[in-house]
Amino acid sequence: MQLTRPLAIGLGLVLAITAALWLGVAQIGLNSDDYQYIASLAPMHTLSDAVRPFVSPDANPSYFRPLSNMTMVADFLVFGWSGGEYHLTNLFFHLIATALVFFVARNLFGLRPIESLLAALFFGVMASHEFNLAVDTARADVLAAIFVMLAVLAESGRPPASRGVFGLVFFALGLLSKEVGILALPLIFLLVIARARSVRTTVVRAIPYAVVAALFYVYQSQFTSRTSEVLAGAHGPVNLFRNSAYALGYTLLPLDLATATALLSHYRTAAFTIGAIGVALIVAFLLTRGNRELLRASVIPLLFTVITGIVLCLAFERWRVYLPSVGLAAVIVLVVSRIPSRAVRSTLRVLFALLMGWHVFRALTAQAEWVQSTALLERLKQNLTATIEQARPHRIGILASPSKLGSATVLQVGQQALVTRAEADGGSERNVRDGTTTGATLDSWTAVEVFALDASEGFQGLTTRRVSALDYILTVPPDSKMMLFPAAYRPDGSARRDVVLQPGDSIVTDDYIDIVRQVRRGTISSMEVCIRDTTAMLLSFDRSAFDAVP
Repeated sequence: MQLTRPLAIGLGLVLAITAALWLGVAQIGLNSDDYQYIASLAPMHTLSDAVRPFVSPDANPSYFRPLSNMTMVADFLVFGWSGGEYHLTNLFFHLIATALVFFVARNLFGLRPIESLLAALFFGVMASHEFNLAVDTARADVLAAIFVMLAVLAESGRPPASRGVFGLVFFALGLLSKEVGILALPLIFLLVIARARSVRTTVVRAIPYAVVAALFYVYQSQFTSRTSEVLAGAHGPVNLFRNSAYALGYTLLPLDLATATALLSHYRTAAFTIGAIGVALIVAFLLTRGNRELLRASVIPLLFTVITGIVLCLAFERWRVYLPSVGLAAVIVLVVSRIPSRAVRSTLRVLFALLMGWHVFRALTAQAEWVQSTALLERLKQNLTATIEQARPHRIGILASPSKLGSATVLQVGQQALVTRAEADGGSERNVRDGTTTGATLDSWTAVEVFALDASEGFQGLTTRRVSALDYILTVPPDSKMMLFPAAYRPDGSARRDVVLQPGDSIVTDDYIDIVRQVRRGTISSMEVCIRDTTAMLLSFDRSAFDAVP
């Protein structure tokens, strides 16, 4: 991994630009995932608690990610409840990954030094990595990517006597970071070991990795259990294509939530058609005779992208694009720099510069949205703590809950974690000191999620009107960019945000019934909530706090 002085300066500049772009994460507070994450790792009082994740089950019984959990415990012991420092830890790991992208591009993908620097720069500033920097649970993907790259680099390095040892160590650390670390195994076999001319050499080098993987899964099985959950969207070729399209589209063009929602609702067919035609034209162009050399150079980074993107095909989640984007960044740089036609190359370079500028803009915008969303979340936590201490309810029912502010999460899925944290903080100083939730027993449910697609508009104009003893109408203004959505999904999975519900559609739960009253431009603008749980204290959300309702 030796670097000449000019390359060291260039890599330093890439890391400086990446750090400057993402430094805004220091202003982002704790999010609802963090409240859930911290509670699952508590109590955290001494350094010995940082080792406990290696010998105890994860809060999610399907997972075992002790190395990632250990870094979170370390953050809590050092920084307490100051969320900005947690995200700076994420940035530190992202800078390590960005530096490794340079070495992977140069040493494994075979890119020229300047191309490798460009690939690292593009990877570093990709706005599609926003979630991995702003949400601490997504740190696991960053750590796994780091150790997967280190394992592949170690196995392909010199001298031969040491590469196997370091490769195995990094492979094991990748597995301990997140299950996706297993993807290092096919990468090492297909991209490195398979190059060996001797079958015996190939087998000898592959067996230790298989043994480490087997030992890990035996060890993991002691702390995990199977669940009935299936990866959403993993059924059938149509869903596989859809998830792949989401992943590719989001990685290249991480649009704001308003634009993405519009594309997935009333422009969905057109977006998929244009995207498919575009990909087909690019593939056809690359297969022409003059581009054969470029195609050969792109094989290894393409294989890297496809192998590491398998999980995305099964279920698209934006934090999972982190590792596949290593190969994708290299492919894009190769196309831009090595396309034979000078005119096409010049055009692509301009487009690449515009694409980089777009990612920088989106990264800055995303950070600003996360600052707003986490500040709102902190106000809601204090609001709930005061409400709980005053009313002492047995259960809370939230009629309308802020789900997202722009592209940043407020309370999507994490509402119970916030309620638990608010109750725990008001109940004991020890809970605040050690991150525990002792004594927090308050249950809660949410009827309607509110998505504020425009962060500058926020949740202004959202109204909750009582129409009878147990019926409430939730409405957003006609010109608003907010949308409503049922908090509970139908068993058949049809109540998704990329599926348009029609007026009259209803979702029935034990606690409430949601009825769609009005749909405007493909999104729900008015919903009726019929309360079935008459024991709960009802709260509704205005633009900044929860208010008790009759």
